[in-house]
Amino acid sequence: MTGMRVCWRLLGLFAALLAFLPSASFALPADSLKPIPVITQQETQEQPLWAEMPILPDQAKRADFERRPPLQNLLELGLEAYRAGEIELAESRWLTTLTRAEFEKNTPVQVEVLWRLATLERRRANFYEALSFQLRVLNLIRARPELGKIWKVHSEIAVLFEQLELPDQARSNNIDAVESAKQAGMPLDIAAAQIQYAGFLNDFGVEESEPTRLLIEAALPVIRYEGTMAQLSSATLQAGRNQLNLANLAQAQSYFDGALALATKAGSQALIAHTQFRQGELALLQGNPKAALEKVQMAQLGYEVQRNRPRLIKAHALLETINNALGDDLAAARAGREHYRLRNEVLGGKATLRFEKRLDALIISQERASNAALKSLNNATSLRLRYQQRLFVVIVGGVIILSVLFYSLLRRHRMTQTLNRDLTQAHETLKAKSAELYHASITDALTGVFNRRYGMNTLDAMLLHRSGQPLSVSMIDLDHFKNINDQYGHPVGDEVLRSVAQSILSTLPSDAVLARVGGEEFLMLLPGRHSEESALLLSQARQNVAQQTIWTLEGPLKVSMSIGERFISADEQAPTAQVLSDADFALYAAKQRGRNAVVRWGDVALS
Repeated sequence: MTGMRVCWRLLGLFAALLAFLPSASFALPADSLKPIPVITQQETQEQPLWAEMPILPDQAKRADFERRPPLQNLLELGLEAYRAGEIELAESRWLTTLTRAEFEKNTPVQVEVLWRLATLERRRANFYEALSFQLRVLNLIRARPELGKIWKVHSEIAVLFEQLELPDQARSNNIDAVESAKQAGMPLDIAAAQIQYAGFLNDFGVEESEPTRLLIEAALPVIRYEGTMAQLSSATLQAGRNQLNLANLAQAQSYFDGALALATKAGSQALIAHTQFRQGELALLQGNPKAALEKVQMAQLGYEVQRNRPRLIKAHALLETINNALGDDLAAARAGREHYRLRNEVLGGKATLRFEKRLDALIISQERASNAALKSLNNATSLRLRYQQRLFVVIVGGVIILSVLFYSLLRRHRMTQTLNRDLTQAHETLKAKSAELYHASITDALTGVFNRRYGMNTLDAMLLHRSGQPLSVSMIDLDHFKNINDQYGHPVGDEVLRSVAQSILSTLPSDAVLARVGGEEFLMLLPGRHSEESALLLSQARQNVAQQTIWTLEGPLKVSMSIGERFISADEQAPTAQVLSDADFALYAAKQRGRNAVVRWGDVALS
C-alpha cells in the first residue's frame, strides 16, 4: 500500500509538471512588452490625401488617387513636387512616406523612397546623406533581392565614394557591382557595370589603362547588340578616354566623335557635356588650346544647366590650364578661383570635417547595432536554455534536476565566453579598420604626405588656435613638371613627386605639416617659427630639392621648385582664404622671377 501511494504521488507530481510546462515557453521580460502605438482615424484622416495634391484636372484622376494605397499616394505627391522643382516639399513628403512605410513594414516602398531621397541629396551635392540612404537600400535589397538589382546599388555607392574622394572604397564597390551583375547573369547589366568601372579606372591615367581596355572590350559588343543609344554613347566615350590615356590621339578623336553623335541622337545633355569636356582635353593635348577652350566652355554651360557641381569643378580646373596655355592669366586666375570656390563648397575643409565626424558616427552606430544583435542573440539563447532546463525537469523528474541545471549553466557560461571573445575580436577588427580608414582619409596615396583635406583642416585649426604664436604658410610648386610628364611619362612623374616630397620632409622639423594639394603643388605649415628661422628652413628645402639627383627608369633627373610664403606674425589675424591667396601670389612672383626661388608675400606686397 505504501508503494502504491508513492506511485500515485509521483504520477500526481508528473501531471502537475505537465500542466506547468506550457507556461515555460519563451516568456519575454515585462519591460519588453511595450504597447504598439495606434494611429487613430483623427490623426490620419483629418483631411483626405488628395487634398494635398497640387493638380487634379478631373474627377477621374481624383477618384483613382483615392482608390490607391495611401503610401503610393504620398510617394506620388513627392514626385509631383520634385518634377515641379519644389525640392524641399518633395523631401518632406518622401520622409513622411518613409516613416509610414517603416511603421507598416512595407519594404518595397522603403526601397523606392530611399532611392529617391539618395538621388535628391546627390543632386544637392550632399554626398554623405546620399551615401547613408544608398547603404540602407543595399541592406534592404540584400534581405530581399527581388526588390532591385544589387549591382546598381553598388554602382551608385561607388559614384558617391568617388565624389567624396575616397578612391579605395569607390574601387571596392565598383568591383562588387561587376561581381553582383555576373552572379545575376544578365549580360547587359554586366556590361553596364563594367563600363562604369572602366570610367572610374580611366581617371587614374595610363597606370590602369590595361585593365580598363579589357573591361571595355568585354562590354562594348554586348552594349552594341542589346544596349540603348545612351549606353552605347557612354561606352564609346570610355573607349576614347582609354585611347587618350594611351596617347593614341587619332583613335581617341574617332571614339569621341562617335560618342557625341550617339549622345545627340539619344538626347542626353549630360553625355553631350561629358563628351565635349573630353574633346577639350584631347584638343589641348593636340596643341590646339583655342579649340580646347571652345569645347570645355560648351561643356561648362551644359553642366551649369544640369547643376552638376562636381563636373563644374573639373571644367574650371581644365579651363585654368587652357587659359594658362593661351597666355590669358586673368581668365586662368578666374577659372582657378571658381574651381577652388566650388571645390570648397562641395568638399571644403569644414564640409569634409563634418563628413569625417558623420562617418565616425556611422561606424559607431554600426558597432552598436552589432553589439545589440549579439546581446539579443545571447538573450534568446538564454531563454531557450531555460526552457530546455524546465523540459528536463518534467521528463526526468526531481531526482536529476540539480545535475541538469549545473550542465545548463556550464553550457551557457561557455557560450557567453565564446560570444564575448567573438565580440572582442569584432571590436578590435572594427578599430583597426577605422584606423586604416582614417589614415587613408588624411594621406596622399602617391607621395605619402598629408592630402589636401587634412592640410586645409590643419591650416584652419592653426589659424584659429595659434595662442600668440607666429605661423608660416607656404605654397610649393615643382618647376616645369608638365614637361617631365610629357617627355618621360606619368610613372616617372610620379617617382619625381615621391622623391621631392621625401626630400622636403627630411628638411622639416617634426611639428611641420606638408600636404599635397594639387598635381605638383604642396602646402607647407611651419608653426611657432620666427621669420628668419622659417626663411632658413624654406631655403634649405629648396636647395635640397635643387641639388638632389632623382634616379628613375629613364635615368637621372634634376628638378627645382618655387616657393611662395605668407608669414603671419604673432599678433596678426588673417582669414584662411586671404592667407592662401597671399601665398599663391608670392608663388606666382617666384615663377615670374625665373623659378627655383623663395618669395615672401611681404616683400612682394611692399614692392
